[in-house]
Amino acid sequence: MRLSKGISPLVATVLLIAIAMAIAGILSYWVSNYVSTNLPASNQTQQDCIYADFAIYSCIYNSTTNSITLTLQNTRTILLSDMGAYVTYTNGSLSGIMRLNVSLGAGDIKGLTLANTTTNISTGFSKIIIVSLNCPDKTHESTCTRY
Repeated sequence: MRLSKGISPLVATVLLIAIAMAIAGILSYWVSNYVSTNLPASNQTQQDCIYADFAIYSCIYNSTTNSITLTLQNTRTILLSDMGAYVTYTNGSLSGIMRLNVSLGAGDIKGLTLANTTTNISTGFSKIIIVSLNCPDKTHESTCTRY
């Protein structure tokens, strides 16, 4: 009986390595395409918001006119273009959002007045909360000086 000689161990090892590398290449190509199409794209606005902030320098409530006068400053370099305000009351309630017609560029200091005729601010408020609507995690609150 005659036995056939198989392939040499060296050739078998080279073939196994080549097959394993081909499978690894196919899998890495598939995974990179899968990840790039199924993960959400990075949101540039959210990244910019890391470097955004503002401060409330003054808040004054005028009881004669029922208005609030604010002074705001952008303390960073990112434009804050969409600002809003909430008023909290002593009974724990919160007003609806009041849009502020103000944009704060890098380093800008701006004053604005919230009048009772447009915002329905009553004398029973306790503090005001200012929020940047394009960076919602940037909020500051202040109790107002009353006169």
